[in-house]
Amino acid sequence: MAVGTGLDERRAYLLKATDEWHIPTPMAMAMLEDPYVEIRVQVARVLAVNPDPTKTLLLGRYATDASLRVRERAMLATGRTGEPTVAIALTGLKDSAPVVRQGAAWAASHGGTSALPHLAALLLTERSSEVTTTALANLWRFGDAAWEGHAGRFARHTDPNLRRAAAYSLARSSTPARTQSLTVLCRDVEPVIRATAIGGLRQGPLSAEQQVLLSRALSDQDWRVRSAACQVLAARPEVELDPDAAERLGALWFDGHAQLAVAALEAAAAHPGAGNDDDLARCVTHCEPWPAGAALQALARRDPARAAEIAAQWIEAEEIWRRRAGARCAVKLPVEARQALQRRILSDPEPSVRLAWLESLDGETATPRAESLWGLVDGDPDPAVRAQALGLLDEVGGPIEAERLLSLYRRWGSDAAPDARAAALAAALPRNGTDPRRRDEILEIAAGDPNSAVAALIHNEAGGTAAAGAMPGRDARHGGKWYRDLVAWSMEEH
Repeated sequence: MAVGTGLDERRAYLLKATDEWHIPTPMAMAMLEDPYVEIRVQVARVLAVNPDPTKTLLLGRYATDASLRVRERAMLATGRTGEPTVAIALTGLKDSAPVVRQGAAWAASHGGTSALPHLAALLLTERSSEVTTTALANLWRFGDAAWEGHAGRFARHTDPNLRRAAAYSLARSSTPARTQSLTVLCRDVEPVIRATAIGGLRQGPLSAEQQVLLSRALSDQDWRVRSAACQVLAARPEVELDPDAAERLGALWFDGHAQLAVAALEAAAAHPGAGNDDDLARCVTHCEPWPAGAALQALARRDPARAAEIAAQWIEAEEIWRRRAGARCAVKLPVEARQALQRRILSDPEPSVRLAWLESLDGETATPRAESLWGLVDGDPDPAVRAQALGLLDEVGGPIEAERLLSLYRRWGSDAAPDARAAALAAALPRNGTDPRRRDEILEIAAGDPNSAVAALIHNEAGGTAAAGAMPGRDARHGGKWYRDLVAWSMEEH
């Protein structure tokens, strides 16, 4: 298509290019000179849809466009491309427009550890709250690169948006470097900041002072803070609760906020000294479905015999939610009850019941059930069930022969949903990039799948742009007239 054609033709062309995940480089270069900003913005959008390290020079040109809208959109493509284009992001950090610097801060956080000193320098001089907020909220992406000190300087800032952004990153750290700043943020006057910081105690070192703050958070005036504390306790059974904290946790099982009640019930499984089992059983029989199911899971940990009686009744119930709840707790029950429930679960006509059982398994509990898992892979009619079972086998059983996986992929070719096919190809990818030829073969197969989501998923599993390059373009879903009609419709007054 010649660039000199009508504006609506160019709009339609770019809509089609977006659908195809691809625009030829010569065309994108020519459109740099287009007088209409919206055309150049749309080209940058196409570049962001399917990041390609081979288009770095092209992306650099769009990142220096006269329009800040184009430069901002180019930063999105830069961040999605990652380390190969980090230099473009670092240039964007010096842009005169705050909105471009904000996009560049996000892009730089995806560019590898070499970008950290540049973001740290930005945090010292930046006057735009929006830019600083974005930079702070993305520091966690630098992993082990010792970024916590840069975030910690904002733990007492007067701007709550900056404190919240700092808390967001620090809550994702698991190193001692976050301890002092996170403790300060756990006491913040803003409930959302307190909840974010308390949630960060789920991992990493836990100081004595933080344990006290965690217990106090169970009585916080804001239910979100109480919920965050319960989630931490569910993940950390080693935390000792004093009698008052244990009593408060038990009282939260019947809270009017369902999300809080469920979080408290999940903590009950990890802390058997909280509340009492009779109250748990009462919640199973009298609470709404979501808390009732969580209560049954907690009861399975604390009183397996009583939970087994209820689960045996629920797995035969008409209500699907009861059968799902029974399936989720089955693995925690005594052997005889567990085996009887498993047979009933695997024959349940509702796929979500079988999925609930699969989702309750982990590496330890899935290993002895490999035969049952293979039975689901080979014979279950639901693609999501097959995908989940195959994922567990791939996780716990060691590498599965690639030919067997590709055979499964071909057998599942008529599935309307792509879940199982994607799972088979993901399992067939070589580990740690050890076999580039095999990786490329799997990527080629994924590119030819009738569902484009498979190509995107496998591309990401293969390491994204760094390892696999851009995704192959795909055929547009419509003919040219359809896109022209869409442009014409969008120009009409509605």
